[in-house]
Amino acid sequence: TDPPYYGRVFISTIDGAAGGVIDANSVAITEKLRELCPVSIVPEYLAPQNLTMNLSYNVNYNGSGTTRTREQVERAIFDAIADEYGKVRFNNSVDVSDLVALIKRVEPAVITPLNISFDVSRSEILSTDRDVEFTFKNAINFAGAGNGLTSTTFTSPKFGLSNVFIQDSGVTPNRFGVSPLRLVTRDSSGLVSVAAPSGVGEIDYNRGLVRIFKNVANSSVVFTANFKDPKVIAKQEIILRVLQGSVTVNQL
Repeated sequence: TDPPYYGRVFISTIDGAAGGVIDANSVAITEKLRELCPVSIVPEYLAPQNLTMNLSYNVNYNGSGTTRTREQVERAIFDAIADEYGKVRFNNSVDVSDLVALIKRVEPAVITPLNISFDVSRSEILSTDRDVEFTFKNAINFAGAGNGLTSTTFTSPKFGLSNVFIQDSGVTPNRFGVSPLRLVTRDSSGLVSVAAPSGVGEIDYNRGLVRIFKNVANSSVVFTANFKDPKVIAKQEIILRVLQGSVTVNQL
């Protein structure tokens, strides 16, 4: 852990990751390790946390610098990224600078700079009787309302509203480092209106920590974050899945 937690060993497993729960095998592993560990070491199980990196990139290349067709260049880049980051595993961190280097190795005719963007999402089941806290384990962008965190739409029992979603408010964090989340709606023209400026939850941008208050929703909601830095650090119990969404390759 960072900072280190002396005297404890933290364990996580891929099995059961989709549910994010401690299954029987995980409990058995932890109990067995407790038998084998020295008395001063306490093993603890951490349920794996699933993040999805939604990756988009726009690549231009010099057609006279390669024998590949546009489709072949696109396929070569797509496959290389899938081979490098497409496995379900721990420690699958992604840095945009490493992506640029990988693309350039695959096709030297690619012209820099590259237009690479991403956001990161995770699904949470919100509750009527308890606050729900989760983390992206990376600093979230603080750049005005709605530019750091947003959610899919849902019906809110607490506010008696349907087809609403959550955004970060962009309000300067208080002395505890947290900023309020807000509940908003979007009309057919795309105009966003604030339905509730507070009472929804809070966000710690620096820690990537989010807390949703009880009864705001009673369903599964997907939260999508824009990170402060051009990378996703996926350490400890984080399982990062990299999805290549909007992929554009142009011959110049």
